[in-house]
Amino acid sequence: MALLVVLLLAFMAALATARPAQRTSHPVHLRLGARSGGQYHPDPVTRRHWTRERALGADERTPQRRSTTSGSTSLDSYNHDAVYTVPVEIGTPPQLFNLVLDTGSRTTWVGGKACSSCGTGLFDTDRSRSFKKTKVSFSVAYVDGTNATGVYGRDTVTVAGHAVDQQAFGLASNISATLSTQLNGTDTDGLMGFAWPDAGADANGRPFWFNSLPEWPEPLFSVFLTRSSFSQVVDNSNSSNEYDCHNANAGMVTLGGVNAQLYTGDINYVPLQKAAGATSYKFWSLSLDGVVANGVAINVSSLGADGDPPPLATLDTGTSLITGPADAVAEIYRQIPNATFDAGLGTYVFPCDSNLTLSFGLGGKSYNVSPADLVYSIQLEDASTVSDLMCTGAIGVCNDNKWTLGATFLKNVYSVYRFDPPAVGLASLAPGLDNDDYTYTDDELSDALNEAAQHAAVCPHSARGNKQSSARRRALLLPRMPLILAILGALTTTITSSCLL
Repeated sequence: MALLVVLLLAFMAALATARPAQRTSHPVHLRLGARSGGQYHPDPVTRRHWTRERALGADERTPQRRSTTSGSTSLDSYNHDAVYTVPVEIGTPPQLFNLVLDTGSRTTWVGGKACSSCGTGLFDTDRSRSFKKTKVSFSVAYVDGTNATGVYGRDTVTVAGHAVDQQAFGLASNISATLSTQLNGTDTDGLMGFAWPDAGADANGRPFWFNSLPEWPEPLFSVFLTRSSFSQVVDNSNSSNEYDCHNANAGMVTLGGVNAQLYTGDINYVPLQKAAGATSYKFWSLSLDGVVANGVAINVSSLGADGDPPPLATLDTGTSLITGPADAVAEIYRQIPNATFDAGLGTYVFPCDSNLTLSFGLGGKSYNVSPADLVYSIQLEDASTVSDLMCTGAIGVCNDNKWTLGATFLKNVYSVYRFDPPAVGLASLAPGLDNDDYTYTDDELSDALNEAAQHAAVCPHSARGNKQSSARRRALLLPRMPLILAILGALTTTITSSCLL
């Protein structure tokens, strides 16, 4: 309670510099986008996709009747769900940017005109009448060794119809080479921080969503992430020399409320937890009750001593994988026959026709991760038949006692991030949105693999914690086990620990 008082006082003080715009009269929903293709087969995948499209568009056709305002926007995803982005407007007149939706980071930043390595989506301060420069340095460093530096600026920032005047954001003048490759490979312009606000931070450290709270009908935001479909990618392989790595309807974020079209049943609100020894919250972290793989309960903590507090699991939309302590991750893969650790890739590999069921216990309930999301890529080298294919896993190793639940997990739930009282809510996806129950014959699968190999499509991964390697093996992203139901072109990547920003 004391922390909430401190944060609320800081929040009220912040209004003097960061002012939310006037409320609108109806809810606005923002879709997330992800590059993956625009053509569809008349098969179960298509029908599922239509169901999802109807749900995503429901609020645009029939606005909810509310006395106060919530706002939603669609999300984009790139490289077949490696990153999910949100459209953000900055300045007066507004300049549009495509920023990674990141619940694992507080800082929002874009490239400035002086940043030669930042790509094409650069903020032009001279074009904005409302921009205010500062002399405060801006610097962020990520766990994969990438970083961005520059200065903070202030301007009007708008997301999902909600505007905050004089919102602080980083204006990058330099980013590391690897980060530059990651951003340019996905047509993204920076990151939008949606992590928990730092109680001790000045106005420069307060995220947009925190400053926007006064105009929200409820002190929460919610996220729905989709996964790319098999038919989208196969169709695209016939249309060009490269796969279209962008999906413009990859989910939705709602500010100030939830979208009842996207979930079913009750929302299970799980209280937020502080890290050991911490006096305030830092991330959207929950106590992890347990992990079950193929029916076997996994020791979720690397500490292993009786009486130790349960480890924390942080929900992070900016990370594509699930990561956990080395011992626990090894125990998960031991449940898969012939799974081995590939030191060159930095992750585990196993036969693609393996079966793996995985669930996480949070807030007294169990949440299943679809087999569709537990495979990161397929290795084509040395494979003459489908049964020869080896897959890399979507569960990586973190070098401490932390778990991070990225998009691999979040695609399986509707997630709600609540400020007061502090909690994360989890709900089951609405019928038709959990598109993971298709089957394809080996012949259909082989044809799709051949198409992908012939086109040698490249959709380089850019999610935090993934580094592109020298491509000693060609791989295809595979979000399905034991049959491949979505095939994506990519170069094999080395997976490094992505514990948390």
